[in-house]
Order: sequence, then C-alpha cells, then structure tokens
Amino acid sequence: SPTPPHASPHLPISLQDSVYISSFLDAAPLQAMLLDERLRRLLCMRSRVKEVSEASSMCEAVRSLAGAERMSSGGEGMVVFDVCSGKGLGATLLSFLLPRGRVVMLDSNGGMDLSHLRARPNRPISARRRVRRALASHLSCRRR
Repeated sequence: SPTPPHASPHLPISLQDSVYISSFLDAAPLQAMLLDERLRRLLCMRSRVKEVSEASSMCEAVRSLAGAERMSSGGEGMVVFDVCSGKGLGATLLSFLLPRGRVVMLDSNGGMDLSHLRARPNRPISARRRVRRALASHLSCRRR
C-alpha cells in the first residue's frame, strides 16, 4: 500500500494509523515545536507516543466542546484546565489551539522543569502549589 501523506520516519506505520497521531503529524504546531529547541524537548520523552496521542485527543475534545464560533476566535475568553498535566505537552498543544485563551496546568509534581513553556507567547501557567496539591490528591494524579 502507498505511504500515507503524513508518514514519518520516526514512527512505525501502525502508530501513524492512529487518528490522534495522524492529526498531530499533520498539524502546524508540530512544525513550530520542531523549530524551537525548548519545545522539541517535549518530543524526546520516552513516552512521547502515548503523550502525543493523549494530548491530541484532548485537543480534539476541546475543539468539539468549544464549537466552531469559539474556535474561530482563537478561544478568546476560554480557560482550560489540564489536570495531571505532567511536563505539559497537552497544555502546549492547547496553547497553539487556543492562542487567545488560557491554559492552566495542574499536576502533583511541582518540581518539574517547565522552562520550555516560555517558548509560547500565551504560555500555559502552572497553578499555585497549594491548589495543585489539593486538586491532584483529590483527582489521584500519579507522580511522574
């Protein structure tokens, strides 16, 4: 069979058949992330395939819930909470999807290096430690 137009030498064809992986490979944020060393680090995680799939599915859910009108405004006035956000790949993709919205990251591990988030003009923000711990323990986030 012919190679899909979104084929990547970095992923096996079986993974490229995933609708979420395919949407990520075809999306503009990937190109921007590859050009910025800080964001490119997110794509070097050992669990990158899982993280990309989860982050892409989250973006699709937000797009669907927000509707065409809100999406056409760049998410103006929207606030999205990324719970159990880890290093922030999902929050980073949401910052591309909602350039005029706000993304708040919540994770129980407050010690992670999130300096790569500064690469985004509407960078996701990490909630204050007390709020993050309370929500994370309530939602049973695992430490990463």
